[in-house]
Amino acid sequence: MEQLQLDHVHVRMIARHVAQGMPLETCGILSGSGERVQRVSPIDNIAIDASQYFEMHPMQLLHTLKYIDAAGEELLAIYHCHPRGELIPSPTDIAHARRHLPGMVQLIVQLKDKELRMKAWRIDADAITDVPIVIGKTGAQPHLRRLSDAERLAIILAAGLSAALVILVAVTLLPAAPDLTLTVR
Repeated sequence: MEQLQLDHVHVRMIARHVAQGMPLETCGILSGSGERVQRVSPIDNIAIDASQYFEMHPMQLLHTLKYIDAAGEELLAIYHCHPRGELIPSPTDIAHARRHLPGMVQLIVQLKDKELRMKAWRIDADAITDVPIVIGKTGAQPHLRRLSDAERLAIILAAGLSAALVILVAVTLLPAAPDLTLTVR
């Protein structure tokens, strides 16, 4: 992933989640397609000292990952806030990422003076690199699921019946045909 693309609505959702969780660290998952975020999934932080680090609620995490898979989306990034720290991965963040999610983008956020600050990082086994964040209308589409055969058939039948009804109404509204017979005298 060369960049992380978020729409303004995603930024507002993350900011709201962080504000509600202050002064504790909040966390969640960003999913979507390619580089484009389509869903923000806040997850409860169950860490013993949630003011210093985060640990995602395992059942919420599992449920979210199953939902992402069923929706045909990809896990794009993990987000969490540093209420007092900098927007750089802490030693705990680095160790956790390298052990559990090497190569996963980590979005670190912070709410300061009611303004959300963000920085994204990719933490690999041997390197930590920053990932540019693009905020704005990214063309994010709501996730569209594939229609089942029954749904496609219902749409085709509805369209056919609608067309037949339009033709029937048009025929019944036509004026009577004029009498074109000629009388010979």
